[in-house]
Amino acid sequence: MNTFLKEKILDKYPKRVVYGVGGALALIIIVGLLILLSGGRRKTSAITLMPNNPAFVFETNNILTLFREVEAQPMWNNLVQTDYFNTVAARTQYFIEVLSKNPKGISLLSNRKITASVHVTSKEDFGTLFFVPVPSTDDMQFLNQVVSFFRTKPEFQFDDRNFKDFKIYEVKQKGTKSIFSFVIYKGFFIGSYSSVLIDDVIRHITSGESYYRVTRVKRDWEDLTFWRNGKLRMHVNPAQLPQFITTTSNENQLPFFTPLKQFAESALFAGNIDQTQLRFSGITLTNRGEDKEFMNVFAKQNGQSFGLKQFIPNNTAVMYHLSFNDRDKFIQGVKDYWSAQDQELFQRQKDVESRFDIKFDNLYKYLDKELAFSILEMSEEQKNTQKLLLLNTNGLVGALGVLKQMGQKVASKLGQKVTISKYGKVDIGEIPLDEFPAAMLGNTFQGFNKCYYSNVGQAVVLSNDIGAIRNLLDDVQRGDVWGKTTRYKLLLAKIKQNSNLTFLMNIPKAWRILTRNASPKWQKLMSQYENQMKYFQWITAQFNYEGDQFRSQIDFKFNGGQVDDKVDKSYKPLVSTTLRTGIYTPPYLMKNHRAKGETEILVQDYENRLHLVSAQGKPLWNLKMPSPMRSIPVQVDRYKNRKLQYAFITNRRIHLIDRVGRYVENFPIFVRDSIRLHSMSVLEFGRRNYRFLVTDAQGKARIFNHDGELIYGWKAKNLGAKLAAPAVQVKAGKSYIIFLLENGQIHAFDRRGKKRAGFPLSLRVKTSNPLAIDRRNLKFTCLSDDGELITFDINGEITDKKKLTKPYPNAKFKMCIDEATKDWIVVADGGSKITAFDREGRRLFEKDFKERKSFAFQYFNLDTDKKYLVVLSKLEAKAHILDYGGKAISAPLNSTKNLVLKLDPNDNRLMIYRTYSQFVGGFALDID
Repeated sequence: MNTFLKEKILDKYPKRVVYGVGGALALIIIVGLLILLSGGRRKTSAITLMPNNPAFVFETNNILTLFREVEAQPMWNNLVQTDYFNTVAARTQYFIEVLSKNPKGISLLSNRKITASVHVTSKEDFGTLFFVPVPSTDDMQFLNQVVSFFRTKPEFQFDDRNFKDFKIYEVKQKGTKSIFSFVIYKGFFIGSYSSVLIDDVIRHITSGESYYRVTRVKRDWEDLTFWRNGKLRMHVNPAQLPQFITTTSNENQLPFFTPLKQFAESALFAGNIDQTQLRFSGITLTNRGEDKEFMNVFAKQNGQSFGLKQFIPNNTAVMYHLSFNDRDKFIQGVKDYWSAQDQELFQRQKDVESRFDIKFDNLYKYLDKELAFSILEMSEEQKNTQKLLLLNTNGLVGALGVLKQMGQKVASKLGQKVTISKYGKVDIGEIPLDEFPAAMLGNTFQGFNKCYYSNVGQAVVLSNDIGAIRNLLDDVQRGDVWGKTTRYKLLLAKIKQNSNLTFLMNIPKAWRILTRNASPKWQKLMSQYENQMKYFQWITAQFNYEGDQFRSQIDFKFNGGQVDDKVDKSYKPLVSTTLRTGIYTPPYLMKNHRAKGETEILVQDYENRLHLVSAQGKPLWNLKMPSPMRSIPVQVDRYKNRKLQYAFITNRRIHLIDRVGRYVENFPIFVRDSIRLHSMSVLEFGRRNYRFLVTDAQGKARIFNHDGELIYGWKAKNLGAKLAAPAVQVKAGKSYIIFLLENGQIHAFDRRGKKRAGFPLSLRVKTSNPLAIDRRNLKFTCLSDDGELITFDINGEITDKKKLTKPYPNAKFKMCIDEATKDWIVVADGGSKITAFDREGRRLFEKDFKERKSFAFQYFNLDTDKKYLVVLSKLEAKAHILDYGGKAISAPLNSTKNLVLKLDPNDNRLMIYRTYSQFVGGFALDID
């Protein structure tokens, strides 16, 4: 064993040992990857050893096969764009490579049931326990040898502590805050990054308390075919779901999720992944006749088709659909559930009926087969969400009559008057009762501080906002609804059409709702990884009664797989190639120093592979990177021989690669004490005398020379905050480096790191914009996020201030700079509308894109009369190219990232380069 460790690890991988946490620890990390994809004599097992309060339990019998399948999917390629998954992936890949050289090591990963359980550890956090069986003496010996080996490594700090006569081992990797704790007990390696969970395991073992039971309803659950054959299996414990969900949300959301506690007795799923979705299929189990379990409301009910899809507006963020064939049985089931689940609510319903002399039964009798609850997408200026409750009826006139009568009786008792307003040919009435739908059907339909009602087709619609009803009527008339829109029809066609209960969430449209209700910790994570989370476009869950149980399916649908690239005929293809994996970056145009005037394209895919594509569309080479690019690649002539190399950064490295895909000597440079690099600027002190300035996410700046050495005065200069954009180099007698921070602070240093007089300068604004530079006059212009233009000079004196008028209440201002000419314009982003201003603050144009979008902007000043604004709609993956007056010059072009625009010097046409899914290439567009 010692020989193996020395020859195969120490000698061969001395620099990469730091990526492993030790044999056992790395093994546990593999299971962690999959977790975020989210009586009588007892035989010792993971189930009997874990505390009896898990929210989820995951199992797999062959972690190696499963990991390789997950790793090959686009979803995984998206996840590794996050720092956590990227680090875990690097460690896991290294560990598998090393461990697979030893038969004892590989046996730990094959044909063993490895289990992980997720537990709530505090109001704001949850943790995971990992259980790896090590039953044989050989297993234990190998495990102990691996742990002993890593004890000797200086990168890791090992400690141990005693708790209730158990020795708990703790491992910390230097430079990180996470501590991994583990114990070995009765043939199991039990570990967690939450030390409190290891303590809970020991308390559970020593107390003799009852162990977690997956289900009491179906005792032979392990023999179910779908379960036995599942590669990744999941138990869901509804009793713990409210506490688990509220670890990510505000504490005041707990009452809303409390009903999940009694959703069912348990649920069992087997997972499967492909290029378009992660699917968990299985069964949900209930105790028959148990009124406190919500799913029993649908017992022996046949699900009905989704007819109300004709009235679900396209700006819906979250939707519930309930269907049944026996109305009376359904209504009685709802009453029984809420009387058992929430006596206070049940009593309130009776009090409302008594106080206002109304009977909900008078309305129930018109309810027919289905109802749907829609929560609409929020705008930035909205304080509350708009909600729509649609009730299909078997007698619309009677249902509206009952609602009108209820509204009049409630208003009379409260001493108010209600009026019926007209909108087109439709009446809109009001029931002035707080939480009327909740009193009628339960807390699932809460959030109505007011209640307006009307009708669409044969359905009654209730809303907390009269404006939402008016908008719905307009949407139905235009056909701007799920049942009439192709993309939603395609989505609905892929799910079961007659489920009893369907839940759908459009992640991009629900994003603002989710972030506003998230805990502070999760708000920060959601802001940091917004693009990665929005990659998961939809969450759908369906439950349908079948036999004595409910067939269940949960899908996470995402942007993956092959995409048809249909391009408008006005675009003439120049160059094109298709990669195996989706492309993560925009196209970067690079000079080919071997062929004068020839341009090549550099891109990185979701597997972190760097690709160089020739001017003819031929892939020349690819090189695996440790993580995603964090900067635009810059070409430098390192050896001063007119041969160019590509300089860029990834998470913790500075790279310099030549044209044939080889590293330049002394590269990559590893920035060891940085959490994550944020920006890079290539400085030039003297002709082709390059320096590499990098800043990290904490606002620390460093400068390295081409030998990988830190420059004196720049070993970790703390700027105090993150940069708004990469630093810029200017010359005012000598070279100075200018930094603009997100908090509006301006710093200026010379090449030795000494401050220039007049700096730092505080502009007292917040900005996420780059700094515009007038190099002739050495003046700089900063644009704040709320539209203030501030100009200052090289001496740190403010020379001008100008406040742009907000065209929309929620407008965010973006500065768009043409990289070639340094000309710039300003765009005010209002969500669905944009307004452009020139550099003097004069309005250029306004453009309405109809629906709310998530935009990115680029500006190109290619000639006096050829100035263009590119508006990239991220959710649609469409790039709109507008002229200086705001007119579209052609149909939108498919693009997932920014474009590159150039003028063809030999013809009157525009050359456009883009990336879209797996496609990279260029097009020509004739222009006047």
